[in-house]
Amino acid sequence: MTNAGFLKRTALCGLLCVFVFVSAATGIGWLFRLWQFPETNIVVVYILSVVVTARCTEGYIWGVLSAILSTCAFNAFFTEPYFTLSVDDPNYFMKRFSRTSVITLILIFAL
Repeated sequence: MTNAGFLKRTALCGLLCVFVFVSAATGIGWLFRLWQFPETNIVVVYILSVVVTARCTEGYIWGVLSAILSTCAFNAFFTEPYFTLSVDDPNYFMKRFSRTSVITLILIFAL
């Protein structure tokens, strides 16, 4: 296999892992919401999906991409207004930016 073929396969596997784990976290989050679990439990599921993605892939880029996508997915599906990336609370950006930054730092130093 050529180097370009290997890189394409690695990138495809990385993207697939990111998509599968963030989608699974979103599905579990919907179940938690249906069962009226606190919102913090949904955040923990997304953090777990980021850690599992980083562990199953090579390089930091997939973990960082997963952290960003998880933040966007949580915003779109579990905060008002639903199914948009807009927010009503001005403090929301700082909360989500700090969460994404903390997850990224955990990935860099722990894995």
